[in-house]
Amino acid sequence: MANGTDLLAQFSITNSKTGEIVRMTALLVMLVTFCIFLYFALLLLSVIFATPHVREQSRYVLFAHMIINDTVSLFISVFQFVAAMYSIPIPTVICWVMIIFGKVSFLVTPGNLAVMSLERYVAICHPLRHAEFCTCQRTNAAILVLWGIGLVPVALEFIIMGYLIGKSVLSVNAICYWLAPEVNRVQTIIRLITDSVSFTSVGLVIFYTYIRVLLVARRMTSGKSTASKAGKTVLLHGFQLLLCMSSFTSTITETYLIAYFAFIRITNFLVLFFLPKIISPLVYGMREEVFSKYVKKRLCPPRGRQLFKKRKVFSMNGISRS
Repeated sequence: MANGTDLLAQFSITNSKTGEIVRMTALLVMLVTFCIFLYFALLLLSVIFATPHVREQSRYVLFAHMIINDTVSLFISVFQFVAAMYSIPIPTVICWVMIIFGKVSFLVTPGNLAVMSLERYVAICHPLRHAEFCTCQRTNAAILVLWGIGLVPVALEFIIMGYLIGKSVLSVNAICYWLAPEVNRVQTIIRLITDSVSFTSVGLVIFYTYIRVLLVARRMTSGKSTASKAGKTVLLHGFQLLLCMSSFTSTITETYLIAYFAFIRITNFLVLFFLPKIISPLVYGMREEVFSKYVKKRLCPPRGRQLFKKRKVFSMNGISRS
């Protein structure tokens, strides 16, 4: 939630034709990209929930959780972004609920990556105990713990903000920004500690699991390819963590570049928040053979592949005859 005049200055800047073109272009890019992402997300989820042996594996349960979390978070964030960009007032209570969910979702994402890395570590370094440790029940419990841990600091921050602002604010409408407003230094400290501890601990977990899996891969003579693939998967989680952390740079760019670049907030949202959340689950999903085969079948059905092969053979014969 933010002051309407401030957001009008941040997004509208002027009612010039250029400003309207930029806003419409950003909106079109977001909607088209989100629809494409939603299509692939539904394809990946259909594989998980429609295939028993996939649905029962903890790594794919965590992946399904990541897709659902990112999809809902993106939907809410895009709604807030469009409402703020066009200065559409929203009830404060609804705005706070959306911001709280967005912040908790933001903290859950790196935690989910850490648990996925630990699952790969157990599968490679302790294969005999993998079935015991990585059950669906324990995976679901880990997901609930992640949401509980993420909710505590966010709830504390909003309790402090609500106490300082007062209950009267909850009865008004305001322009809803997707980042939580800061009305006191205590909020800043809580947010700084929470984000630092969260991303540092996840980074250490990913680094530790990658090194251990890599050492096992070098020692193993049989199944080396499996261990090597697990190491690449953990490394991919590190890349996903970096994508998630890219949103931290928005504060720096908005502080020092807003005077030189009028549409810095729109650019930050698209490049540092929207696109990383789109790329992260799709890169992981397309890398997994279970999902890539299914997606290829849906995008290129057998008849289409046969027709493509016939056309290719026909064109090659035509070239050879000539």
